[in-house]
This record gives sequence, structure tokens and C-alpha cells, in this order.
Amino acid sequence: MGKRLPSYRWILLAVLLFLIMVLPAAAQEKTLYWDRFDVALRVNQDGTFDVVENQTIVFTSGTFTFGYRSINTRLLEDITNIAVTEGNRVYRLDNSRQPGTYTVSRQNNAVVIRWYFEPTADSTRTFSL
Repeated sequence: MGKRLPSYRWILLAVLLFLIMVLPAAAQEKTLYWDRFDVALRVNQDGTFDVVENQTIVFTSGTFTFGYRSINTRLLEDITNIAVTEGNRVYRLDNSRQPGTYTVSRQNNAVVIRWYFEPTADSTRTFSL
């Protein structure tokens, strides 16, 4: 006959199994999709170019508080003059992660922009980078 586990181990095993089943479902509660992702590009006479991305995002379930954009820089010299807006609201560069702010970081061969907004759910919002 096999060795019997003490009762607290059965409880721990039951809790772990419950968490394994519930956590993936909780992670799937947030969904969104891009209704539009428009890019305007202007090439300047000096060889540089200006880019504006307009992203219309539909938040369909769950609550969101930030957006994220990673731009591959492997084929670029630099990215400058980064700004984030939403309609007439101009977000400010600030590491506080407060609504109305954004951060810019460099990670490997990418510039990463994260912008923070008031908690939003079941809505459509347009952001410009």
C-alpha cells in the first residue's frame, strides 16, 4: 500500500489545481482590438521623416490603464520628438505612470512608448503618437 499524504497536502494540492484552472480564465478577461491604425509619413528634404500614428482602439472587456508601442530601430539612426495625444489632450513625458503621462525607453533594438490614461472599459479611444 502506498504512503498516505497528510490532509494539509491534499488541501494544498486542491488549491493549486484550482488556481491552475482559474488563473488562465482571469487572464482572458481583458480584450481589445484596433478599429483603425493609420500612419501618416512625411519625408523631409534633409532625409529625415515625420511619422504620426493614429490608433483607434476598441476596449471590449476588462479595464485598461495604459497603451504600449514598440518601434524597431534596427534600420534607423534615431527617433526624436516623441509625443502622445488623445484628441486635444497632450500627454506629458513623465515616469509617474499617472493618467495623461507617457514614458519612452530604449530596449535592445526598439524604442518603447507607454502611455497612461484613466481606467477605461467598454469604450473606443483614439491615440496619436
